[in-house]
Amino acid sequence: MHWSLHHQVATLQTHGWNWSFDLSRPTLGVSVSNENHALAGQLLQVFPSPAHALVIDDAFIRDSDLMVRYGQSASDQFAFQLDFRSVPSAALGPFDCGLDLWLSVQTQLLDSHPLLDVRSCTAGGHWTASDVNGEAGASGSVATLSSTTNTGHVALLVHPSDRVQTELMRLDTAECCDLRLFGSFMEKGVIRRARLRCLLGSAQIDAATLASAYAQFEDSPLPLTT
Repeated sequence: MHWSLHHQVATLQTHGWNWSFDLSRPTLGVSVSNENHALAGQLLQVFPSPAHALVIDDAFIRDSDLMVRYGQSASDQFAFQLDFRSVPSAALGPFDCGLDLWLSVQTQLLDSHPLLDVRSCTAGGHWTASDVNGEAGASGSVATLSSTTNTGHVALLVHPSDRVQTELMRLDTAECCDLRLFGSFMEKGVIRRARLRCLLGSAQIDAATLASAYAQFEDSPLPLTT
């Protein structure tokens, strides 16, 4: 379950699912399809705000890790980094596969308010929001988002330590959901980080499944690469 990189497009094939990420266009997110090449969705699309030049400062692959850093150019107010990591098999439960996304922002300015919007859209699905117990929750208590698609089921988890800096901006009964991370005052030298976990599978998603997946995520170790 290792990433491969060709012409700035990283791909990961695992347990019958194909993940593809164009490093130069993080706003397109991770394209996910099954072994029959049926699209499951465009997940984890990252939109920096204020507008960003998206100049790649550094990128590398190490086994199941993919790291991309977008530097702070003269026109930018901050730099940000995306670290993708394949979820270990022991933490998947009934899901087939998954990705952890570790996001971080940093600025060289004395006054900045960087934020990252993360949008996930599924093909033919609709999203529901739940709390830590997998029960339907209001925006203020959202811990998990889930969607049933044409090709399977998707769950998106917000790590408990990062819920305070994550806001649910949109939850379409149709295909997309939007999360907003960070956005508060930052100054030079400060780094803020947050973690999301995206899980895919063919099994039905119920409250118990979501609660178990969330508990696994809560107990997962921090990534070594930051």
